[in-house]
Amino acid sequence: MALEAPLPKPRPLAIYLNIAEWGPGLHGIGAAARHYFGRDARELTPREAAFLASVIPSPARFHALFERGEMTEGWLERIDAILLRMAAFGQLGEDELMEALQQPLVFARG
Repeated sequence: MALEAPLPKPRPLAIYLNIAEWGPGLHGIGAAARHYFGRDARELTPREAAFLASVIPSPARFHALFERGEMTEGWLERIDAILLRMAAFGQLGEDELMEALQQPLVFARG
């Protein structure tokens, strides 16, 4: 709490996103966006952002599943749940939510 007090509200989140692990040796949202989707983090779709949020609890495990191409039904449901929460918190409108729920995840490979 003492660390957060002198910082403007969005700053702790920005710090976290830029030091968080998103896979083995993969740190920061920018590196994660380039690794998984081949683009800048500011260009991510809501579904891609939700995917990255889904990786955070266990980056090594989820990265291993990703590398093997195992997007499980449970993992996809988790991504949809994150999108629903984004809408509930006013970060996505109804049309944006419907589009994001239908959008396929297209990963950068190679």
